[in-house]
Amino acid sequence: MRRRNVVALALVGILGVALAVLQVAIERETVGPLEVVHAQGAAGHALVLYHPGLSDLQRALTDAFVTGLVERDWRVTRTTTSASAPSDLADVDLLALGVHTYWWAPDGPTRRYLARVGDLGGTPTVVLLSALGATGRAAERSAHWVVRHGGSVVEVRSFFVLRPNDEADPRPNRVVALDRARDLAATAAAARR
Repeated sequence: MRRRNVVALALVGILGVALAVLQVAIERETVGPLEVVHAQGAAGHALVLYHPGLSDLQRALTDAFVTGLVERDWRVTRTTTSASAPSDLADVDLLALGVHTYWWAPDGPTRRYLARVGDLGGTPTVVLLSALGATGRAAERSAHWVVRHGGSVVEVRSFFVLRPNDEADPRPNRVVALDRARDLAATAAAARR
């Protein structure tokens, strides 16, 4: 009996350490390069930020979103959501945030970025929210954070890994998600400042 208790405590301890390591990994800010895409774009200027997280999904979603904006003649600046991301939004017509859902909430780097910027000054903001399969609370919190920091929410769109992005579309789930991200650029472009 005593040995069983020791094994159970050891397993609980290992699980606790593993969850702590996972939490640190998903909340860590990653500094990425500052990319300017379609520098000659005349329709508007978008700042696209994303948290890389544990997978390449946000990078792929923002790639598709940026492609949609470039097709509409937008200049796009893109980087990761970190302390080195641009915080002066004076010349930005649209802010797009690629946000992961962890523990039913938006990721920490995005929340910290918005806190650093302070006031978005009414900047139209789109949130590309990714999750394994549920984004309800995270979508509400993302919209709340944008509004709380003076942004104007254009749309919070959810993208899923395990749940279908469109029940009626027979294509692979990731393909559907990327097409939906690219299409979101049309809605976002129409909402420019």
